[in-house]
Formats: sequence, C-alpha cells, structure tokens
Amino acid sequence: MTNVWNSHTIAYSESFDLRRPVLEATGSLKDRWRVSSDGKVFEVDTELGGLSPHERAVVEFALNPYFTAANIFDGLDAPVRHALATSLHKFFGVGGPGAR
Repeated sequence: MTNVWNSHTIAYSESFDLRRPVLEATGSLKDRWRVSSDGKVFEVDTELGGLSPHERAVVEFALNPYFTAANIFDGLDAPVRHALATSLHKFFGVGGPGAR
C-alpha cells in the first residue's frame, strides 16, 4: 500500500453506511480505503484506474449508488454479490433514501 491516498467526494453521504458493507465484503480492498471523520470524503490507496474492473465498480457504487457499472454483479464473488444486492435494496427499495 502506498502513502498516497486519492480522495473522492461521497454522493449521498448520509446513506453511505448502506453501501459500506459492499466495500467491506470485497476482500481485495481490505485496508485500501478509508472514510473521513465527517463521512463526506472517501479515500482509496490508488487512482480508480489502478483498480481492477470489479474493484472499481464496487468503489464507484460506494461513491454514488446512481453510478453503477453495467454487469456489476458479473465476476464478483458470492459474499460481495449478496452485500451489493442488499445495499441496492436498502437504498432503492421502499422507504430507502433512493426511493424518494
């Protein structure tokens, strides 16, 4: 891991905790990302272009749930697919922040 962190603004930061489990389920991202204390900035240890396509899709979803890669589920392992499906449902499902 490098000492350089690339910062990105989190869209809909008030609901980031609904998306956090997807990052946590992606083992290859373990210890490679962090969130600012105010919950508005996401940092990753490389530029988005330096991530694998699967890692990038997960990070981009975490940054903005409305920016979700086509075929995002393809290639993800079962725990990550489950976390992603749960997060999508909680965000966009009835009563979720994206359902408004």
